[in-house]
Amino acid sequence: MTVLGVNNGERLPAIDSQPAFENALRRALEMDEPLQGVLCNNLTVTGENLCRLEALQICLERCRFENCDFSKTSFYDARLVDCDFSNCAFSDSYWKRCQWIGCRLNGANFAGASLHDVQARDTRLRYANFARALMEDVKLTDCDCADAGFAEVKLRRVIWQRVSLRQADFFRTPLKGMDLSACDIAGMQLSENAAELRGARVSAEQAMDIARRLGVIIV
Repeated sequence: MTVLGVNNGERLPAIDSQPAFENALRRALEMDEPLQGVLCNNLTVTGENLCRLEALQICLERCRFENCDFSKTSFYDARLVDCDFSNCAFSDSYWKRCQWIGCRLNGANFAGASLHDVQARDTRLRYANFARALMEDVKLTDCDCADAGFAEVKLRRVIWQRVSLRQADFFRTPLKGMDLSACDIAGMQLSENAAELRGARVSAEQAMDIARRLGVIIV
């Protein structure tokens, strides 16, 4: 079986057996070559060390990765659909022209990661950690980032559309130029003077809540 490729319209060969998928991963790591140009369906990987894996033009659909280490991995033109990566490690990983659609990344560790031209839609990122990451040309739509960590993150042209940021930590992450007016920012963790929000766009209701947090008495 083949499917259309991620971005270029070419058809990708499918890997839909567990042994074939594990062999492809093992070969990529042992031979220091990329996992490239494949579709993977309904597969589960548990407890694997996948550090420094390079994945190019792959599509993962309904796959589950349990306690896997993706530190320092690189993903180019990757499409992840309805996959579960909860609590996996992606520290210092690199993402370019990727899509996360309907995925579960709760508790995933993206500390120090670099995300470029990444689109996330209907994806759960509760308690995910993006500390000291770089997010450039990233768009999040209808995502749940409640209690996630975005401390000291570099944000460049990031779009937040209907994203839950309840209790999310943005300590020392400037949000200037960001439109948060359609997001839930209740309880967002900021520095004492909320300097991170300087220059951000918020709704009137959000502005009143921020003012109250800063001790302003509204009459």
